[in-house]
Amino acid sequence: MTKAKSTKPAMDDDFDDVLHKYERLMSAAELDKYILNPEIDRRFMAATASGSTVLPRSRNRKGIKSVRLSEQESAHHAFFHSSRPEMRKDYWNRLGDCLSGQQRKKLIKIILASWTDGGVKRESEDVMSIKASISDYVKQKARGGTVYVDEFIPKDTPRLLDVDEVGAIIDVTARLVELTMQNYADHMRDLGHTLMSTNHLWLHRGLHLEKTLSDGEYRERRHISSYSFSLSVPEQFAQCVSGKLPSLVSIRLFDCIERCIFFSELIPDLELKQLEYAVIPHWTPLHISYLGRHTKIDEYELK
Repeated sequence: MTKAKSTKPAMDDDFDDVLHKYERLMSAAELDKYILNPEIDRRFMAATASGSTVLPRSRNRKGIKSVRLSEQESAHHAFFHSSRPEMRKDYWNRLGDCLSGQQRKKLIKIILASWTDGGVKRESEDVMSIKASISDYVKQKARGGTVYVDEFIPKDTPRLLDVDEVGAIIDVTARLVELTMQNYADHMRDLGHTLMSTNHLWLHRGLHLEKTLSDGEYRERRHISSYSFSLSVPEQFAQCVSGKLPSLVSIRLFDCIERCIFFSELIPDLELKQLEYAVIPHWTPLHISYLGRHTKIDEYELK
């Protein structure tokens, strides 16, 4: 008697076909840094609804980069806008406990004058006085070891702040960022994102590189590096130089919270088109891992 061939149900065949069709889309959406990201969830659903098999990206546009309206809505950035007045008042008062009145005013003035335009203004004499202060701080934290940054700060550069004052600003920022982002995670859970936690909050930096980076030791380029809580802004920055490789470098927010010296939502009168974190260099090794190219952007993760 001939044994009948086993047959897989047609439903399983259909499911396998779907998995194969959307393999590239799923491989991007399943990266650790995108798990439970509400904007990635929105893009994933939009892609499958349209039959697209790759992760949609924000295209670069000329002019000031801003968070796409779709991401503002999906990630509920209105939470930050409504909390901003109270956060900024708290930040201003806490700065007054660790800086003189003149220092506090000058620090905020420099940030307001330099951060909105970026580029050349971030290399001004005033900004360099902050960077020189940061350089002293990270060298002290390194205790004679390596500081992982490429930028050189001349010894004779004037310092706006001493080491203790830099540490106090970072401590104030870290405390308020931790409180704000814990409240944000709670807010997202209340809206139905029931698995959301602070462990799923990532920062992203858009780069345009000459070549794909190998896995290994990571160094920051400058003493103040801009990372974004949004995706659409760094995606645009990554694509703004033709002929280079668009790249996104990402790190968990709470893995670098002790290196966040500024957060845009805390700075009085600062109007930015994104949720930006200013991050100082690390004094303990960070490892960069290449995660592959997804929809023409190289993805990296820092740990």
